[in-house]
Amino acid sequence: MKKPLKLYLVLLLALIAILTVAAVVYGVAKHQLYDKEILNHQKQLHENMQSLLTDQQNNAITLALSLTENPLIQEVLINPDDSAENRKKIATLVKRINQQSDFENLWLQLINLKGDSVYRSWTEKTGDNLLKIRPEIQDMLLDPKPKKVMSVGKFALSFKSMSPVFDEQFKLLGVVELITQFTPMTKELFFETGVSSVLLVDKSYKKQLTRVDQNSFLNEYFVANTDAPSKLISLLRNQDLQGLLNSKGYVELNGYVVRKWVLNDENGRVLAYWLTFMQKNKMSFENASWVLQKYIFINIAAILLLLLLTLQFINNRQANTEKRYFRQIIDSVSDIVYITNYKKIVDSNSHFFEFYDEFEDIEAFLSKYTCVCDTFVKEDGFLQRTINGEYWIDYILKRPYDSHKAKILRHGKTHIFQFKIKPMQVGTQRLFNVLMQDITRVEEFKERLQKLTVTDELTGVGNRLACNESLHHEIERAHRYKTHFSIIMLDVDHFKLVNDNFGHDVGDVVLKEVASVIFKTLRDIDKVCRYGGEEFLVLLPETDKHSAVTIAERIRLAVSELSTSEVPTHITISLGVANLTNWDTEQTFVKRADQALYRAKDLGRNRVEVDELTAVSEQPVPDDNAH
Repeated sequence: MKKPLKLYLVLLLALIAILTVAAVVYGVAKHQLYDKEILNHQKQLHENMQSLLTDQQNNAITLALSLTENPLIQEVLINPDDSAENRKKIATLVKRINQQSDFENLWLQLINLKGDSVYRSWTEKTGDNLLKIRPEIQDMLLDPKPKKVMSVGKFALSFKSMSPVFDEQFKLLGVVELITQFTPMTKELFFETGVSSVLLVDKSYKKQLTRVDQNSFLNEYFVANTDAPSKLISLLRNQDLQGLLNSKGYVELNGYVVRKWVLNDENGRVLAYWLTFMQKNKMSFENASWVLQKYIFINIAAILLLLLLTLQFINNRQANTEKRYFRQIIDSVSDIVYITNYKKIVDSNSHFFEFYDEFEDIEAFLSKYTCVCDTFVKEDGFLQRTINGEYWIDYILKRPYDSHKAKILRHGKTHIFQFKIKPMQVGTQRLFNVLMQDITRVEEFKERLQKLTVTDELTGVGNRLACNESLHHEIERAHRYKTHFSIIMLDVDHFKLVNDNFGHDVGDVVLKEVASVIFKTLRDIDKVCRYGGEEFLVLLPETDKHSAVTIAERIRLAVSELSTSEVPTHITISLGVANLTNWDTEQTFVKRADQALYRAKDLGRNRVEVDELTAVSEQPVPDDNAH
């Protein structure tokens, strides 16, 4: 009896010792794992912030580039003292961009070759020279190429996206500058993650911020985002703000996990501090607690039952724990994540079935589809089951730095996903981790922005940027397939007299009616663009000289038949026709049509003329290399 009693006593002491050690280990592990969970949240938050910053800058520079092609902006840079009407139209354009985009209070500034500000959308003040206070403008004028700058001015911290403006001869006219604010990004961050922000401009800029509300300073730091919650401002007033800004990592403060992110300019100088406030009670620590408890209990059980458990059982139990922990991780990701062994799906997170909501599990999904790729919409430019003979997974893996998008139709709505694939090794099995990120809203915004920048605001037809892109494409196609391609350059006769006699508003009505008549006269494959002022360019793919002249005559007659109920006076147009040759470029092609237009004007207007080279050519010039 003594031996079993002694054994029980040893086991009891061992159990007490194990529980004591386990309690200490549990406390240390809990702190470490909770800290790791918070750091993972912070890492994801930082990625969201970086994405917002990058998207804001890229969208702004894209818009700035598109505005450089706008004839109104070019005219203001050329004739800043005689452009009141153009300034009003530019102001209307800026208002439309603010209403139809996510920028919120975007500002536009035009700067001439002397460095003088000749237009500002937020104030009527112009004429001041910016070269001494804005060295980046001097750099832009010396080396004209698009530039993105984050800086502090008189009004606030902002992004400045600059692009050079050139005329048709590639002569530099000046600079377009778009100024965007930070508040839309802090709002978007709160909308996506629930994280609040306080953006503090560094105190070294206090004297420079002369055009701001002085009540918006926190100690010597200016609060740059208008959506900063007042309760967080009050909380910061009662803290050692300088100590907080000097801290490394995160700080727990009154139930918030607070993290400081430093914003620097291109020279590394500190501009501002982006403070993020995440409510700790809204953060999920279930994953950490669950792992800790299972870890401790499984290890205790393993030690106490060491004689009864086999090594295989321990390994299996540990593998199951890791699998459940992995399940918690992938379910916490906001995007769709699934695992495939290349042939079929073997696992997925819960968001997979939120999207494919008619299926309860993987087996149900696989009963209808062999692969997610079976749900892709077949459309050029998007992922398909096979691309150029390659299986879509192989295609993505060979091009890891490209953007891979697919369209998927669900419940009558088209979704656009960006796909990323990472190979992973689980034991002897090779698997692939597939991330599906829903970028539908981003793509819709890009499409709206693109439409806004290629459409003429007044007439509703394409603007000069759209015209140049279509012209380039059609010339390449005609050269490649040896087909005819013609263009018509047309101009409203005596349009200046219409403006002088009836005013610019009536002149705008004339341009709208002329554009409408042209559009109704053309075929589906043809295009019409407002090339500038009262000039229009018509693109006629697969059209020879004779057909182009017929179409031009039809347009001329239709315009001349406009009644006085639509326009106040008899309107006529002059037209010049040109047919593409093998040696034509975009510039020479348009120039020939333009020369024919001017000959039509010189010969009395209200007529169609064919350029001299087209007039003697019945067919496209033969290819010298053809046999």
